Amino acid sequence: MKHIAFLTATLFTSCSIQSMDKVPEYLIPQAIVTHMRDVNKLHNKTREMLEKFKDNYKKSADSLVSIIQETNALNITPKELGFFFLHQEQSLGNSIKSTLLSHADISPFHISVFFELLNNYNTSLKTEDLDSPTSAQIRHHLKNTRVDATVDTCSTIGIGIPANTLSAVKIPILSSVALSQFNTLVEHINAILQRTPQDMKRAARLIYYDAMMSQSPLTSSTK
Repeated sequence: MKHIAFLTATLFTSCSIQSMDKVPEYLIPQAIVTHMRDVNKLHNKTREMLEKFKDNYKKSADSLVSIIQETNALNITPKELGFFFLHQEQSLGNSIKSTLLSHADISPFHISVFFELLNNYNTSLKTEDLDSPTSAQIRHHLKNTRVDATVDTCSTIGIGIPANTLSAVKIPILSSVALSQFNTLVEHINAILQRTPQDMKRAARLIYYDAMMSQSPLTSSTK
């Protein structure tokens, strides 16, 4: 376990977060300070992904894979990012602020809760020693799913498909690829997109309650 160094929030304009009943000092991870440009880009890309998420599963899955990869490439946990983006909702003058205000359907709270979902996803994969699927593996999974659906259709009319045919047309995917967990993440993202910004605001305040109440920063471990 390696803790990331932290800098005080006074490095940023109005860097304090509105909590339930007080405004504690908050410390920003050094990695966010170091990679602020990449963090801003990740924020905007995440917002765009969420805006288009329900339109097409394949494109949404590809975008989600990209977000996961870019997040994991930073030495910052999704939980730290989620708290940071929640914090930006209170931070006037920040470069993200104008972007947040212009996209009311996808609120800062939706983005913040998304990164908590991603944090839980990463934690689950680490615990179970699984790998997040690549875009190619998602495509293979979708093809296999279509084949399985066709097999089911054939079964309903009394036609069986030989095992050697299935072996020839289906693409093997390693059991270490977390397809089930990825699909659950997709379901959870669709669920939060059905909720209002006010719903997500309440959720985010509870999710990050300990961090908002604490004078200590979130800690981060090496992935």
